[in-house]
Amino acid sequence: MEKLKLAKATHNKRLLVKLFSIAFFVSFLVVLFSSFAYPFDYLQKYGYIGPILSLSLFAMIVLLFYLAFYRLLSRFNDRHIRMISTLIGVIMLGFVTFLIIGFHAVLPPLIDGGAHLCRIAVFACAWACVRYPLL
Repeated sequence: MEKLKLAKATHNKRLLVKLFSIAFFVSFLVVLFSSFAYPFDYLQKYGYIGPILSLSLFAMIVLLFYLAFYRLLSRFNDRHIRMISTLIGVIMLGFVTFLIIGFHAVLPPLIDGGAHLCRIAVFACAWACVRYPLL
């Protein structure tokens, strides 16, 4: 019974990693294709294609970095993946806490009051506390 649960958990983890990889790949593919489709309009308006080529190079570099990172993470076992995800969660929690404490005196803009930024930061802290309750 334990082996079945472990096999199912491993299968679910691999499925989530694959789905996340596909979503990430598609999002950067959209950026890559848009960076190749946009030059025609930009070239027609300004006659300069440098920023478009820079954007496409950036999209390809990010895509290759993500694929390399995925290959690196696929070599680790569950214990190491858990340690890495805990470390990333602690770093996120520390960074968001630093932002909340460091910028608490900054006045928000008059348009929307900055309430959405505060809600996002508090939500990120709450997510990290729920995800990593023992830290």
